[in-house]
Amino acid sequence: MPVSIRENGQPFEAEFHLKGERIPLPDFVRQLNAEVNKYGRIITRFQLNGLDYDLNSLDTDTWVVCNDSIEFESASPVEVAKKSVQEILNQLPTLEQDVEQILNELVKGNRELAFRLFSSFLNEFRGIIQIFQTIEAIFSLDYSRIQGSEKTLHDLNDHLVKVLTEMKTAMGNEDMVSLSDLMEYEIKPIITGDLKKALVAFSTLLQDERF
Repeated sequence: MPVSIRENGQPFEAEFHLKGERIPLPDFVRQLNAEVNKYGRIITRFQLNGLDYDLNSLDTDTWVVCNDSIEFESASPVEVAKKSVQEILNQLPTLEQDVEQILNELVKGNRELAFRLFSSFLNEFRGIIQIFQTIEAIFSLDYSRIQGSEKTLHDLNDHLVKVLTEMKTAMGNEDMVSLSDLMEYEIKPIITGDLKKALVAFSTLLQDERF
């Protein structure tokens, strides 16, 4: 099945044909990314017929068919990882300010505003976890052997997921007391301590010429 594919604005340099008349979008992207990996790159952005698709949540009900137009952007996984880690490091002061603002609104009793701010914060926090998990998968890293502070990256990632789940539960139950406690005694120390140290250690690791 021939399809029109362009990478970084240029025709894709490898021949890419799929059997059959159509294929689910996630399967297509997975196979395309495997081809791109052969050239030391990963897909960072994907478009099907001019529409952008989130690589982290591809719709299984969307199909790639003959004569579809595919455009994607790619880059070195190391450079993507370095950029992602640095962006999170740059984001930490803002996240800390966001936590303080949410706590202040909760104290004032402005539940609606606090929950709206928290929803935005939750998306950013979830994004950090996804970046950790994506980088771990790309490089087949053993996070249990990478020490950022007292916690290994594996322990920190597990803790982040646990806290995220607890925060979502508290929010769903409109439990402002539990949400305040989690923000004050879990999230703040993570942002100012373990997470920052882990990211610095991670950034140093990515500078290793073996990557």
